[in-house]
Amino acid sequence: MHNGHDTIQATTPLSFRQLPEQLDRLPACVYIKDPLGRYVAANQTMCDLLQQPLTAIIGRRDEDYFDLDRAPGVTEHDRQVLIDGLAWVGEEKCWHKQQQEFRSFLSLKLPWRDTLGQVVGLIGVSIDASNRAPHSAALEQNRLLDLFLNHIDAHIFQKDANGRFLYANRPVVRLYGRTEAEILGHTDLELLPEEIARALMATDQEILQSGQPRACQEAIRGADGVLRHFWSSKLPLLNPGQPPTLVGVATDISELLELQERLHRQQTTDELTGLANRSLFESRLQQALTAEDTTWAVILLDLDDFKYINSAHGQATGDTLLRQVALRLEQCPAAQQLRNTIARFGANRYALLLEIPNADSGAQVAQMASCLTQTLALPLQIGEQLFHLTASIGVSLYPLDSQAQQQLLSHAEAALYQAKALGRNQVCFYSPELGQRVQERAHLEHALRAAIVEPDQAFELHYQPKIQLLSGQAVGVEALLRWPRPEGMVSPLQFIPLAEQLGLINALGGWAITTACRQLAAWRGTSLDGLKIAVNLSAHQLRDDKLVSFIADQLQRYGVPAKSLELEVTESLMMDNPERAIAYLHQLRALGVSLAIDDFGTGFSSFSYLKQLPVDCLKLDKAFITNIAKDAREADLCAGLIMLAKRMGLTVVAEGVEEEAQLELLRQMDCELIQGYFYSKPLSIRPLEDYLRGRTALQNPQGAPKLN
Repeated sequence: MHNGHDTIQATTPLSFRQLPEQLDRLPACVYIKDPLGRYVAANQTMCDLLQQPLTAIIGRRDEDYFDLDRAPGVTEHDRQVLIDGLAWVGEEKCWHKQQQEFRSFLSLKLPWRDTLGQVVGLIGVSIDASNRAPHSAALEQNRLLDLFLNHIDAHIFQKDANGRFLYANRPVVRLYGRTEAEILGHTDLELLPEEIARALMATDQEILQSGQPRACQEAIRGADGVLRHFWSSKLPLLNPGQPPTLVGVATDISELLELQERLHRQQTTDELTGLANRSLFESRLQQALTAEDTTWAVILLDLDDFKYINSAHGQATGDTLLRQVALRLEQCPAAQQLRNTIARFGANRYALLLEIPNADSGAQVAQMASCLTQTLALPLQIGEQLFHLTASIGVSLYPLDSQAQQQLLSHAEAALYQAKALGRNQVCFYSPELGQRVQERAHLEHALRAAIVEPDQAFELHYQPKIQLLSGQAVGVEALLRWPRPEGMVSPLQFIPLAEQLGLINALGGWAITTACRQLAAWRGTSLDGLKIAVNLSAHQLRDDKLVSFIADQLQRYGVPAKSLELEVTESLMMDNPERAIAYLHQLRALGVSLAIDDFGTGFSSFSYLKQLPVDCLKLDKAFITNIAKDAREADLCAGLIMLAKRMGLTVVAEGVEEEAQLELLRQMDCELIQGYFYSKPLSIRPLEDYLRGRTALQNPQGAPKLN
């Protein structure tokens, strides 16, 4: 027969393998069995009965010692305890194989539960009552209760038909806060608060009247005033000619219920904010879809630029903001007026499920979304820091957009992505056309993730020359990212914002810096030596503490003079956190690289603010150039900007120059550098080099050949 000793030793808790020393000396068989009926512990009295040492008994079953065909009751009683979780008390007869005789036992068997309340075995005590008179057997049963029951962590009691205690072990005595003498002969109604006592006694009477055992959950408020919860197994003892009694075994499951409640909260609640989590939200959404003639709105809300708050102010501040946003959402008046579920999906994303009672659901949801954005727009203060938050919101409607849970969520996410694409603080509703765009975006996202793994094979830098207006000579180029694909060139307006959303922009921007440095190294010792390459930096890169050391490493790796590399940042990036931006630009400037403000005039900078920046160059946005030949006021504005910049010692580059008339006006305004299609569109490296070599001494800029 298979001996499970090794397995038992490896998997059974210590308390199963070793019984307390005082139980080992009891004149009763004490044992523990696993769910398969194998012995995992036994005291010395049990070993004496089976006539084997403990090491031989562990892992074996009753069938190894008793003829179960002659007396099957033992296994049936075990099954009741292990499967039904009910205690069993009574007389058992066994055919002892070795002694070749029937033996009679008075036995009590209790389910053994783990910390989660699952039955993982049974603990039993049996007194050999063979050849003893009934009176003697009754005395032994009392001795069992006296010697054994007081040593186990269970509340065990016996009551008469009127509910009076006949027996109470020590845990019961401690729970009731009375002496054993004060408990015996009294009912729960005399010992406990009335409401609790009546509930206990009603259950006891139902069991006695039915004659059937029962397992149930009960609550008792003990002498200390604490309400405790118990899992009780109660069974009637119905002996012919004797009044019925009830035996109960109650295990304190208060900690188990508390653990289950914590687990339930963890499964359904966001730990940080106390809001519902995604699991509970989806469950509520599924329930909502069963309602007829009801409109529901699924709203996804993302806090804009929240990663920057975490990186600039720390996660603790970010967590506090997330909690405050949760409170704001719960207190939003429009949400409070509707049946709702508000959840946090993780990071900076929240979700709302709202029942919309009116027929004009779209207008009502739009009003609700407006309420949300207005609520979040109110400043949030943490310590001395004031935060102004905005959010992007995507909405889908049931049943208009879909009647399936996951589709409603995906449609709301599609609308959310569209809101993000439109800029911060936007609200978008799902539409079928939007769904198509989302599919295209998902395809592009997959392709971009694959491309970033081997950027040298996927991306290119194209370069647009910067021409010195007076001499017509090329003095530098701006490097621009390009992504050619089999179906055509992907617009930077598509893939660069996508790379930012996916957290890939630092890798992509880093590749552009490395490639530019490699190209500068390739020009060393040629006629193009000395040209500058300008590379754009994104907001995400400026928040990367490793950017300065990365650029220094690339310059050293390729042996490139720092002055040959120019870094362009937009003025709007400077406004997010001016103090940090200024400090960071000084670190970059210390490397020896040139710095330029790109797209000047599109943000909110002032010249007094620019004086604080360690920049060398100002690039006028195309918007200032387009109409200077047609609108005198715009020409005057452009001339004023150029004059002020030059007084500050900044080189001025006019972007987007496409017409000769624009060029002539810029010459009169004393603008130094020109960039635009009038001279050249962005070129790949070989056409660029051919173009640059042909412009070593341009004598007549106005007549320069245009590349279309």
